[in-house]
Amino acid sequence: MIGREVQIGCFYKLKETMVGKIAYTLVIIGGLNWGLIGLLDYDLVAVLFDAASGISRVVYSLVGLSALWMLFAGRR
Repeated sequence: MIGREVQIGCFYKLKETMVGKIAYTLVIIGGLNWGLIGLLDYDLVAVLFDAASGISRVVYSLVGLSALWMLFAGRR
């Protein structure tokens, strides 16, 4: 069993759908952003989309919803 068939937790099944792929990508982006905040005190999302803009709030909200999707969809 090599490649796509290898199960690492249950995340391989989540990435098979379009919603799962988007959620997975956004959770990775969110994790990297939090890593930058923790290590370098640098908020990449705020820099790219202006911290006061509504777009950054949308990005943060989508990352949070993606984390919830991965949490609850992964329990199947």
